[in-house]
Amino acid sequence: MSETSVFSPRILLIWVSALAAILALSLYLFAYGIGAPETQGVGPSAFSRSAIGYAGLAELLRRANIPVVKKRIGSVSDDSKSNLLIIAEPDVSAGAEANGFALGHSANVLVILPKWVGERDNKHQGWVKFVDAAPENSANWVLSILGVNGGLARGGADGHALSKTLTINDLAIAPALPADLQLIAKSSLTPIVATSAGLLIGEKMQRGRRIWIVSDPDILSNHGLFEGANAQFAGALIEWLHGADGTVIFDETVHGFSAPAANPMRALFEFPFVVVSGYALAALAIVLWSAMIRFGSPERSPVVLKAGKLGLIHNVANLIAFAGGRHDVAVNYLRLAVDDSARRLRAPKALSLERQMEWLDRVGQARGVKTKVAEIAQKLVGQNQDAALSRAALDLHRWKQEILRGP
Repeated sequence: MSETSVFSPRILLIWVSALAAILALSLYLFAYGIGAPETQGVGPSAFSRSAIGYAGLAELLRRANIPVVKKRIGSVSDDSKSNLLIIAEPDVSAGAEANGFALGHSANVLVILPKWVGERDNKHQGWVKFVDAAPENSANWVLSILGVNGGLARGGADGHALSKTLTINDLAIAPALPADLQLIAKSSLTPIVATSAGLLIGEKMQRGRRIWIVSDPDILSNHGLFEGANAQFAGALIEWLHGADGTVIFDETVHGFSAPAANPMRALFEFPFVVVSGYALAALAIVLWSAMIRFGSPERSPVVLKAGKLGLIHNVANLIAFAGGRHDVAVNYLRLAVDDSARRLRAPKALSLERQMEWLDRVGQARGVKTKVAEIAQKLVGQNQDAALSRAALDLHRWKQEILRGP
């Protein structure tokens, strides 16, 4: 096996981190999507941040701690009587033509008449490239759905302008009116805010429900909301209509927006399921951590049995030490050394071990060997300590070398 790894630990860690990040991004996009279609709209909806949208009004209310809901087709919303329903510049549709607007149980309704149509700017997301005046029939159609008589009057056409001097203003805050003012003329609506040329805001009571109709959206839409005192005017208008504990509901069904389909993956990241998801991810991380023993090449396993004479000697010594028989081995080594030395020096046959050692000591004395094997035998036989046995065995080995080869 090669000692080198294919990838260094650093490169491997980078790859693992990148894969984990891609997996996390995939799960996020699966749960939440790249972007909801309604956020890309540029029309007169509460999702739109274009000049003719109403995202600014929705944000203004949110910052004023007023609950805001953007109702879509298929979504569940609270239709209690304390709520304020806002229908901003609804699209002409066959459903509304046949059934009217879905006003629910809201006791207060604010309807904003259409005025502009815009074309999307492909270079700037969420912007309009330019706007054109919407057909007057669109606003008159909304009035007819609501059962309101009268018609639309627009300033700026043919060089004439409508009077912008307020003659009636129940809200007490004067809005900044545009030059091309749009009003409701010759109507039986109860005036709330009006000029001599017509109504800016008119009221209609319908079966206990109060419906306010705003003729010109420029005082509430994004591009005009912060002109002059329009923001304060919008705040007073909403405060007048919605209940103390009510919610402001922007009806986006009139613009064709549908609620997103239920996503089980998204539920895993929302309370209370996110707690279980967190525990599961933590358990998975611990399992992976315990399984990741190392990076790079594996460590070499220790060799149990070494090859060669030295390895064999070490292995035998370890086995003897494990069995506890060192003393017996030392005594047997003494017998073998004495018997081999007596045989090679031609000692008389049939001698006992003691007689062999006596004969070998006489021969050793004659050869000038100072050490006597009988003394070594006494040390070796009488010892039980490993160190003493090792020294006696080494002395026995040296004695044998001297008596056979000379000192």
